[in-house]
Amino acid sequence: GGAISWASKNQTCITSSAMESKFVSLAAAGKEAEWLKNLLLEIPLWVKPMAPIFLRCDSASTLAKAYSQMYNGSLDT
Repeated sequence: GGAISWASKNQTCITSSAMESKFVSLAAAGKEAEWLKNLLLEIPLWVKPMAPIFLRCDSASTLAKAYSQMYNGSLDT
């Protein structure tokens, strides 16, 4: 089993597309996963090392933007 976190709340920013909305949601999920991982690492009885946390996304346009060298700043000039 794994740790599960669940919450429902209104999005705190306005996006101009569904792709951008999913991108914002993935960023929030990543922050939550990192917080949960850090919480579990602070428990002294927790077995270390911890398995990686995977986030899944089924939006082709969101994934294309996430892997875009131009968008994420890894483009060599």
